[in-house]
Amino acid sequence: MKVICVKTHTSGNWSSFSASLMLTVGKWYQVDSVGTDYYTVIVNKGYRANLSKQYFKTVEDIRIDKLSVLGL
Repeated sequence: MKVICVKTHTSGNWSSFSASLMLTVGKWYQVDSVGTDYYTVIVNKGYRANLSKQYFKTVEDIRIDKLSVLGL
């Protein structure tokens, strides 16, 4: 499964600084495993990191967003 990074900062989140160094907005990342509120992804430096799901969107999330814009 792959996810796309949609943001690197969130208000009040302690990991925002780390995420901004590990992720690139608009880049797709391979998901190794899925937790209840995080994805384990291979980040820019090539290692695995557990990062909040709020930084990413799945293909299904993007599909739903586009359909809602069209009013479907």
